[in-house]
Amino acid sequence: MTREVVLHIYDVTNCDSEKTNNTILQINRIFKDRIGLGGIFHSAIQVYGDEEWSFGFCENGPGVFSCPSGKNPMYTYRERIVVGETDCSLLKVKQILRELSREWPGESYDLLSRNCNHFCDMFCERLGVPKLPGWVNRFANAGDTAMVVAGNTAFRIRKAKEDIITASKVAYKFLASKASFPQTSPESPSNTNGAGTPRFQGTWLRSLASLGAKPSGSTFDVNDPGEETLPPGNQRSNERFQALSYSSVVSSKTDNIQHIPSDHEKESLEKTTDSTVDGWNDIFYNARQAVTGAVSYVENRAKEVSDEVTSQLQQLYDSYPYLENVIVPVGSTICATLLAWFVMPRILRKFHLYASRNPLALLSGHSIEEQIPYEKGVWSALEDPARYLITFLAFYELGIMIAPTTSQYLPQAWRGAVVLSLVWFLHRWKTNVFARFMEKPPVFGLDRDKVLTLEKISTMGLLILGAIALAEACGVAVQSILTVGGIGGVATAFAARDILGNVLSGLSLQFSKPFSLGDNIKAGSIEGQVVEMGLTTTSLINPEKFPIIVPNSLFSSQVIVNKSRAELYACVMKIPMHIDDLEKVPNVTEEIKSAVSSNCGVSLDKELPYCFLSRIENSFLELTLGCNLKNMKKEEQHATRQDILVAAATIIKKHGAKLGGKSDDFYS
Repeated sequence: MTREVVLHIYDVTNCDSEKTNNTILQINRIFKDRIGLGGIFHSAIQVYGDEEWSFGFCENGPGVFSCPSGKNPMYTYRERIVVGETDCSLLKVKQILRELSREWPGESYDLLSRNCNHFCDMFCERLGVPKLPGWVNRFANAGDTAMVVAGNTAFRIRKAKEDIITASKVAYKFLASKASFPQTSPESPSNTNGAGTPRFQGTWLRSLASLGAKPSGSTFDVNDPGEETLPPGNQRSNERFQALSYSSVVSSKTDNIQHIPSDHEKESLEKTTDSTVDGWNDIFYNARQAVTGAVSYVENRAKEVSDEVTSQLQQLYDSYPYLENVIVPVGSTICATLLAWFVMPRILRKFHLYASRNPLALLSGHSIEEQIPYEKGVWSALEDPARYLITFLAFYELGIMIAPTTSQYLPQAWRGAVVLSLVWFLHRWKTNVFARFMEKPPVFGLDRDKVLTLEKISTMGLLILGAIALAEACGVAVQSILTVGGIGGVATAFAARDILGNVLSGLSLQFSKPFSLGDNIKAGSIEGQVVEMGLTTTSLINPEKFPIIVPNSLFSSQVIVNKSRAELYACVMKIPMHIDDLEKVPNVTEEIKSAVSSNCGVSLDKELPYCFLSRIENSFLELTLGCNLKNMKKEEQHATRQDILVAAATIIKKHGAKLGGKSDDFYS
């Protein structure tokens, strides 16, 4: 048995709703096949045999299961990828599967963090082969990461909220305890620990820091080492505050005395609320001032360093004027040009390689397995415009140095170069996008012709907008010109009504699609095969193989018959017989109908073949034979008609009848 490890990929279409399944298929088609980003997939691993192994949800037992490779009935099979070859023996693989069955119970299944793709990753790792391509499980990994980030953010917000509430409670309790201390007169010498003194502020901050480091439900000792010893009266007030805050206090100094606050104490607590708010405002204000001061310091230091470097450079320039006027500008121009032409393409290729391996592939539209060449990516579209723009900028500075008198025109030239580079980049990018789109099967009902029409319209719109932007950048008042030239525009539009009619009719043909390339059509007296469809004209090849160029406006006023889209072709033929064979007509017509019905090119769906006597003259009579032919090529139609006529003539001769009438009476 082969050591090859094969990854089987399925589209997840196990929903009860057919609409949901189609939506998933469309998502996978767009995000995987078009963009290369990923999709919603189920995966399984096949190794040593015809069984594939995967992981799924179940209430009891292991979630690891197997089924015939590529035939999981719950999903729609998509593709197989050979991951590599394992060095493990068959016995080792069986041992690995037994271990994974124990490690991956069915109840542990999680759609985002522990699904079948994670199992296949682990299985490949145990087998010693590369893991799954990134696009297989990219959607689930992105969803899991988003959930983790959201959970961490919510946890941090809750933690910050709890810290703020805890700090506020501690500050409130401490300030309330301070408010309950006995107050002395301001003139009293003993008032050395008042609320407004530096001593009280230092004690308040140290106590607040020590309180904030403890759990909110813990008590504290007012005689804690390192704190200032409070007077006995203040100690008793603080113990009474503890009883008020916690409803009961476990303290060696208060003997678990319950205390009910009086009206006076309640008024004191209410009065301290305003002081608590003011205290926190001061803290935040001081913090903001500290941060502002630090930023200002860094800014001033940076300015000092910049001024010092500038003065040194100025001294160097003053000593060597030729350096500032020639060497630096010319050297900068040469360096910028060399970087633009030799270094920047390498950097853009690195960006292209990086973008092809992460979600930025949405910009350049390539997948991991099917690498889009650099020449068809967005970075390639940016290369030439950026290269010429940087080169122009370098020589722009050089031009200011060489010819200062022309500097008044250079800003307009610079703005024009930026506009041209932007339009050039957008045009190249658009061309690459449409080229990649044309290489894929059509989606959203957009076939090749409609895509080409959109490409032409977008090109015209981009050129018009680029011309307007370029004129504005060069100082031309486009709006004034359009306003003044309104009457001339109307006259021009009237003179070019035929061209505009052809263009509008061409757009209508591109989107309504009454015919496509290769169809045989007839419009009035014009008939032929369509070989080209443009915005103003349509080219045909008539039955005589002559080229015909038809204005598109003709199709808006003529009935268009598209023979190539007909499901059936009506075929009516006249067969003359001798007048003496009149009594043989019934048998002949019945047998002709049977012969025509048995022809493989005749359709029996909507109408059966018919054959009847339609005309009687003196010397001959005429049979009318009709049937519907299937949709086929013109050569096949002629061959089928010939077979029918030969069969009819054979039947007539078989019955002893003769064909009658003149040669020109036999027509079809």
